[in-house]
Amino acid sequence: MVANLAKTNLVFVFDLDGTLVDTAKTTHHVLSGMIEARGGKPQSMPPIANLLSFGGEALIKSVLGPFSNQTNDDLIEFRQRLLQIPIPEADIYSGIKHLLQILIDKKYVLAVCTNKPQILAEKTLADVGLKSLFSCIVGSTSSIEKKPDIAMLTKIKRILGCRMSDLVLIGDSEVDQETAHNARIPYVHFLHGYGELRSDISQPFQIFKEIDETAFMYFSGLKASGLNRS
Repeated sequence: MVANLAKTNLVFVFDLDGTLVDTAKTTHHVLSGMIEARGGKPQSMPPIANLLSFGGEALIKSVLGPFSNQTNDDLIEFRQRLLQIPIPEADIYSGIKHLLQILIDKKYVLAVCTNKPQILAEKTLADVGLKSLFSCIVGSTSSIEKKPDIAMLTKIKRILGCRMSDLVLIGDSEVDQETAHNARIPYVHFLHGYGELRSDISQPFQIFKEIDETAFMYFSGLKASGLNRS
């Protein structure tokens, strides 16, 4: 159900992997199984956390490259395996549920914008019990460009009937930072995730190392008219 935007001027748009939920362990488990099935040794797998923001194809090419040249087939298998594994609620980052409730209590609208495929994005949020908190969930499909293109944000804007300037993007990677820069909207960065920040483009309004009392106080003090720097 689309929320009534008449009550607020801000829509908080969250990235998923590395921002709301730590899916690295589940992803590592799936990729380990795929390597074993191809006669490889999972312990030889390169670090995957910094690749998660760039999507499944980047993961497959980096991790399974030595074992297969059929990237498209491997990507399909990878996603099918992910669909079969539930994401535990314990993988929600500490403080996230309380933060989302703070924003909901203040009548803000919440959305998700992720390069994860739509079906996997909805499954992940449903698995951890967060799906019902978001008025709009936009994941990747064959018909929409991924972040850092602004196409997903444009879709959220259209679905919710708001302006691009009403959106605030919250993420954990340079992909999210670049997306906000391209859309010319405020960006808030969470350091608990997988990515880093670029120094050559628009910097975040706020950076939070942990989602703790400092973050809670900041978001509790926001006014509908916009963000404030501390």
